[in-house]
Amino acid sequence: MRSLKFIVCLAITCSAQAFALSPCSQEKMNEILAEADGQHAEVKVDCHVSLENKNTVISKKIIIQGARASGVIFNCNGGRINPTQTKGIKYSLTVRSTQDSNNDWSRPADVIIKNCTIEGSVRIYGMAKNGEGDELRLSSYEAGHTARAQRNAPKNITLDNVVIIGRGTIPLYLSPGVTNSTLINSEIKGQGSSVAVYLDAESGHNTLKDNYIHLDTEKREQVALDGSAYNKIVGNRFAGLNNGGIYLYRNCGEGGTVRHQAPQHNQMINNVFYYNKYDGGNPAIWLGSRNGFWRKVGAFFHLTYCHDDDGYDFGSSKSNRDYARYNVVAQNQIYKLSPSKMIVNDDESNFITANQTVATEIERFSGCALALDGKNIFVTHNDYIAARISEYYGLTYSCHDGIFKTTSDLAIEKVPFTCARSSSNSGCSKAVICPDRKKIVGMKGVCNLELSTLAATELQTTSLDMLRVARPSDRVSEGRCQLGGVSLSQGQRWLDISLSATKTIEVGCKEHDNNGGDCIIQGEVLCL
Repeated sequence: MRSLKFIVCLAITCSAQAFALSPCSQEKMNEILAEADGQHAEVKVDCHVSLENKNTVISKKIIIQGARASGVIFNCNGGRINPTQTKGIKYSLTVRSTQDSNNDWSRPADVIIKNCTIEGSVRIYGMAKNGEGDELRLSSYEAGHTARAQRNAPKNITLDNVVIIGRGTIPLYLSPGVTNSTLINSEIKGQGSSVAVYLDAESGHNTLKDNYIHLDTEKREQVALDGSAYNKIVGNRFAGLNNGGIYLYRNCGEGGTVRHQAPQHNQMINNVFYYNKYDGGNPAIWLGSRNGFWRKVGAFFHLTYCHDDDGYDFGSSKSNRDYARYNVVAQNQIYKLSPSKMIVNDDESNFITANQTVATEIERFSGCALALDGKNIFVTHNDYIAARISEYYGLTYSCHDGIFKTTSDLAIEKVPFTCARSSSNSGCSKAVICPDRKKIVGMKGVCNLELSTLAATELQTTSLDMLRVARPSDRVSEGRCQLGGVSLSQGQRWLDISLSATKTIEVGCKEHDNNGGDCIIQGEVLCL
């Protein structure tokens, strides 16, 4: 597993606020660094922090809250956050929204925490610390809940090159509604009673990339995606997997909160799952791990709270199933054990490809997957997917270590082809190749399956993305023309090729006759 060094603000646009704040004053730094006591156990930060060196230890809980803290850069420079006054304090570092006297929410955004060792846990939250808070629960009884939760929760929070050492609680918790946040180049270890990373209901578009996650969990998996969507888990290394790896589900009714969003459109690509002695039945990746049940050592038990949110015609109130759909599981490496055993899926909409058993880790950059217009395409690092916008222009999605870069307004090149045969039953076939590593984004073709000639107007009157037989063989069943994976003896057929990672297509025609068959196919391929 190789990785490119990414700047923070991965796959997002950093706000100008990130450069508007000033460094903390000396007075504020003295407050941050002062030894914690019973009266001063926490400190609120809304300025840039840069610790002196790796020997610096902060003994207070750090709180970054509200919009006025947007853009904070907290750089430990190798130093440590280790709260010593832990009575009543669960979280070592908190990034949270606040509520004013009018009950309006103020959320922080574009916060960077880097180069820190954090003893305990990090929690990022908006309307509630978890899925059961009062305001969040009341919101969940009305339509539009996911958008509300996301609008009021922190966004664009980056943890870069941090080590989180679990001390019993969940080391990294992204609470309901948190979006566009990133854990990168980091490690999570220590001990926890639950999971290492929890992505809670209505959260989404978050990234776990190039991390080493190996918490000693008591009974839970390493990563839980509970009603969280559009996340990327790419290029990570997981160990301590006896209780499971990455589980996708939707909690049903706990605390009376209706979960609206299902765990969908998530991507798990090029992760390494390390197994040494373990060969049990807890999967590395489980798409839909609950569906109204709790699985424990092969036995299934009903979750007792699944009907606590009954009475509404949406979300988990309407159905207790997980609906883990449209997810991508690709290029993952599993030590010793078979992907067919360790990747559990019960929905055909999930895209599972190129996963493998390994004896040693393969050092490589991560590929990328794109789901668009009902198609799933996976490409490796430095490859790209081309998409046609019109007959003349398109765009490309270029893969760079698990992240797509989009380039638009690119001109399409048309490549004509002809394949013909006279007096031969062997027919004609050839490969049409786009030049300069370009990809096929469209094509059309027309055939004569009785003669080896075509009028020029036949191709001109054939629509893009169509294969058409202008004239079938006198014996229809003895003639056939081919364009890619489509073949016809008569009539016409529409082709779906506006999105592609393919640069070569096979074309051909064939007609059988006692004196040798005659046929021709003409067309053009659109390359981008």
